[in-house]
Parts: sequence; structure tokens; C-alpha cells
Amino acid sequence: MRVMNDWDCRLLPMSGEWITSPTDTAKAMMLLKEKYNLKRFLLTPFYDATVESISMFLWRRKQTFEELKKILPSEVTVRCGAVALLSPGLSHSNALNRLRLSRTNFLPVRLPLLSTGNWLSAELNRLLYHTPYRILFYAFDSLLPFYPTEDILRWSRLPNAAYCFRYQALESPFLRELMREMLSANQPILFGTCVNSYEKACYLELDHYLQLASSHFSEYECDRLFQGHRFLYRS
Repeated sequence: MRVMNDWDCRLLPMSGEWITSPTDTAKAMMLLKEKYNLKRFLLTPFYDATVESISMFLWRRKQTFEELKKILPSEVTVRCGAVALLSPGLSHSNALNRLRLSRTNFLPVRLPLLSTGNWLSAELNRLLYHTPYRILFYAFDSLLPFYPTEDILRWSRLPNAAYCFRYQALESPFLRELMREMLSANQPILFGTCVNSYEKACYLELDHYLQLASSHFSEYECDRLFQGHRFLYRS
């Protein structure tokens, strides 16, 4: 099975992220490359609109990435992305286009694990139907313990959305069926490690998750699951 992409790599050592050492980032990426043949990484630091402006976030990201590039191994390809944490008023920002996944109109978004009030539905509806962007839900599987099943199912069937799962989501029978439905509906699916430290890179059990995929999906389905970027950029 060919897997060479990590679409949710949390290894950019900028303020607010778990990892702080560029050296540890380089070590973790080389470990993932040598152990699992992961060669392409999308760095996905969180943007929190309640903390700073998009311009300040992007300036900090650029400064950090420029320093990191000096020591990155040539064997891997690394790009910078961002994941916007959904918060009240985010959809009204005039600079959201600067957070889009490069060469697409997809806006990476992560829903809060806990929310109070009615703002969540209003923000999602505005992003989905009153902005020019298509939503790329990040760590979609992490929502499962925190939201009613009917909400998860409704969000999973949005016609213009895409979804990034953590590899460990393949352990869940419910989520595997959800992925199968998404494939049938031609919805783009991505996978990421969510690794945010060298230690987590050491303990990642990617082979186990890939074996689960091989056991529960056909070869054709696995190809679509793990090469989902081809469908993302075609959308």
C-alpha cells in the first residue's frame, strides 16, 4: 500500500504549538520517512482568531518556517498550511482567503470539541453558504465523542466539503463506514498523523492502521483513501 503524505503534521515549532525545537522536527520527519515512507508533509499550525490577527499569525508562521527550512532533510518535502479554529465571528474575516489550502478553494477548519451557545451552527452555515470557500474539516474523527451522532452524520454529508482524518480513525467501525459513504459520494478524504513531537513519531503505529484499512477496504478503496489529494485538487 502506497502512503507518502502526512496531511496533518503538527511539527512546526512556533509559539502555541507543542513542539518547540526545529531539530526535533527534523528528527521526527526523518523517522517517519524511514519507518513509514512518509515523504511529503503539510504543516498545520492552528490559527486562533480570538488570540491574533491572520496577518500576525502568517508573519509568525513564515519566520518559523524560514528557520526550520535551514535544517530540514532534503529527503522530505514540506509545505506550510494552517487550520482555523472555528470561533464566533471567524466567518466575517476579510482575510480568510489567506488560510486556504494552496492551489485550492478549500479552507481548513477544526470544530471546537466543546461549544456553548448557538454560534457554532451560525458560523458553519455562513462559511458553507455565504463565503466563496469550501470547508476542509480537520481531525473530523476527534468530534465523535463530543457531538451527537446525527450531527456527525449531517456534517459528513455536506456536498462541497472535504475531510481530514487521523490515521487512528481507521480503528473505529463507525468511522470506517462513514469513510465508505464518503468515497461513494466522491467526497475528498485526507489522512494525517497529527504527530506533534519526536516522541509521538516514535510511538505512531501506522502499520497497524494501514493493516486495518487493507482488511476492511478493497484495494481500489484504499487507493482512493490514501491518495485523496488527487480528488481534492480535481474538485
